[in-house]
Amino acid sequence: MSVQSSAKTKELSLFLRNVGIRIFFLLILMTLFFVLPIPRAYYFSTMERTIHSKLSWVWEKLSETESFDKTIVFVGSSVCFYGIDDELLSTTDTTGMSYLNFGVVHHCNDISDVILREMIERRGLKPNKVILCLKSDALARDVHHMYPLAAHTSEILETLPNGNTQFIPTVLKRIAWNTNYFTGNFKFDTGEDSLIFSGAYGFEAQTPVDSSQMEKKYNAQHTGMESVFSFLQTEARSSSPGIKNKLLAAKRSYVDNEYFQNKIFAQSAQLLDQHEIEYSILLYPNFAASRAGKEEAMVAYAQMHLSSIDFKKHPILVIKDKRLSNASSWVDMNHLSMEGAAIFSNKVRETLLNKSE
Repeated sequence: MSVQSSAKTKELSLFLRNVGIRIFFLLILMTLFFVLPIPRAYYFSTMERTIHSKLSWVWEKLSETESFDKTIVFVGSSVCFYGIDDELLSTTDTTGMSYLNFGVVHHCNDISDVILREMIERRGLKPNKVILCLKSDALARDVHHMYPLAAHTSEILETLPNGNTQFIPTVLKRIAWNTNYFTGNFKFDTGEDSLIFSGAYGFEAQTPVDSSQMEKKYNAQHTGMESVFSFLQTEARSSSPGIKNKLLAAKRSYVDNEYFQNKIFAQSAQLLDQHEIEYSILLYPNFAASRAGKEEAMVAYAQMHLSSIDFKKHPILVIKDKRLSNASSWVDMNHLSMEGAAIFSNKVRETLLNKSE
């Protein structure tokens, strides 16, 4: 080996060693920022002026509440947020029960689990009953945008053995927000006061959509939606799926993170069982499903993927009402109008009362 070649080898070795040392200290620094105890109020205050303002409201509601003994709590995604009129239910109830809508935007079970654990484990609030959320057209996927803020450090770490394939981005987001707490860098306040969610109840009525415009949306989308429902029913009945379906299922489970979200849904159910809190699983409607008479298309598919839940004890509640096939009940294919939410909410209460008798 020439002197020149030997010198280059030493330079490369020195360079790699220096890079390794920097990476080592960077990882230590990142770990430190990840585990540092930071006031929970910081995380929830950062959401207040964003589309996730409802989470700040949930935090405040939990902080000011002494008891949920006579309260039915709904958790879930935007179909819950915009679909359950808890004010209507509470003000018209004749049994002494109150209702609270803790639904938030974005369809992920992880954020509902954070809310339930904050409520039950950390604050000792035990609702009379909890209503878990299922969408009609898809199981939850990915990781909620606000999960890296809302979850405790230990909860984030627990997602790795639970199959969270987006674990590294989740951790990096938490580190970035923690760094922002101390430095004011890496994150920027782009919120608006108009986005702040407030009020005594958790329902938010959607801006009405003209029925003719809703019919146009339906005509453009219903064929695709109905094919989704057919797929769900076929998949649930199939005992030996082909290679293509197996590959698609693997993509949904691990690339789209559906497996993790299903584990978290089951974890929430287990939490409620452990604390002896009654719960039901509510399947939220879809415009195309309501018109096609396929309101139950998701049921068998969900049961197949959430097999650890005792569905004999906790059957999936399916709401059927002819009025939900009217365009006036919807603002898009998944979200109810104020009129539709009133119809759906009252039918949910009626179903819950019949189930308890």
